[in-house]
Amino acid sequence: MKYQYNGTDLIDERQDYMYSKFEGENFIDAYLENRLTCLNSSSFQAVSVEDIESKVVTELEKFLELDSESKLENDVGLLSTKCFLLNIAKSFLLGDKEKAICNLDLLVHRFEVSKKIYPYYESPVKSGSGSDREYMLYLLMGLVLAYSYIKTEDLQHLSTLLKIVDTIISIKPRTKLDHAEFGIFEVLVLSEVNLVERLNVNTC
Repeated sequence: MKYQYNGTDLIDERQDYMYSKFEGENFIDAYLENRLTCLNSSSFQAVSVEDIESKVVTELEKFLELDSESKLENDVGLLSTKCFLLNIAKSFLLGDKEKAICNLDLLVHRFEVSKKIYPYYESPVKSGSGSDREYMLYLLMGLVLAYSYIKTEDLQHLSTLLKIVDTIISIKPRTKLDHAEFGIFEVLVLSEVNLVERLNVNTC
């Protein structure tokens, strides 16, 4: 069985994920093979949730350090997605989980409708504008979703994370990533795989 959800560019050919068949362990195996191939790895190694959280937090803190003076809105009043995501990350890291989830759910809803992330939105996260191929935005939202799932076990956030990673894989092959991009990509995919495998084991 082949994993079928990121074989084409998902920005050009949107994947709705609707009415997907339940395919059990065969699907999980195909999913795992897909992710390991993207990492150029032959085997899966489980790590603790604490280790996943530590790696995700490290990457989020790098984003926060690099963009400490970003403005939430641009000169024409559009919401900066990057700054909005960084504010969500800050809220999580400062322990304001309720605020973080409330704001993150706005972006989750918008992504689930369009299956794209735009650099700007009409406030509060309505129609998007700008390029829908800003790779780092997909990586950043993936990290925030991974952290949110660790803290909340909200299955919607894990589901959206899977779709975000599918999109990331489909729009830019691993071989075309620069060093910084691959470092974040590796942390994100390893986190996603471990969270999915943990859920699979617990469910079984």
